[in-house]
Amino acid sequence: MSGKKVSQKKIVEETPSQPPPVEVPGEEQSPSVEQGLIEMKNCITLLKNQMKEIEQTLKALTVQYKQESKKRRKTKRQSGEHVKKGEFKPVKISAQLADFLGLKKDEPVKRDQVSKLIYAYIKENKLYFEDKPKTLMKPDAKLQKLFGKLTHPINSNHPELGNGLSIYNMQKYLQQHFIPIQ
Repeated sequence: MSGKKVSQKKIVEETPSQPPPVEVPGEEQSPSVEQGLIEMKNCITLLKNQMKEIEQTLKALTVQYKQESKKRRKTKRQSGEHVKKGEFKPVKISAQLADFLGLKKDEPVKRDQVSKLIYAYIKENKLYFEDKPKTLMKPDAKLQKLFGKLTHPINSNHPELGNGLSIYNMQKYLQQHFIPIQ
């Protein structure tokens, strides 16, 4: 033979991939699988601890937010910045109602103040029924003139009571006398 080397090619046969080994209870696991399980347990424990910390932080932030929100509302109320709505919003009243209550026509008045003054008038003149609940009222000539014809039900939950004047529907009769402030 001459001094030339002939290279020999190795033919590598690929073996089909084998499925992962099945764990059988009672058999000892290889160190790599056991180490992987320990790492997973540690990871889960770490995540649980982080979740607890997050929940505690969230709880503390929620409490802090509620306290700050309460302070802001209180500050707004004290400074008069909040918007007055409904019966607490000042309105102008008609000349007829102003004369009845003894107030100035152009002076803004809260609706609840008007109601209190009317209730005081009703109580002072005993314009409620003796044999019926005191929520029902019998208007005298002055109130009748102020409210006009009594067309609203006494109580919308009890239509069998008919139309008239009561605590429940007085605002409906007064509504015509309120003029919104622009």
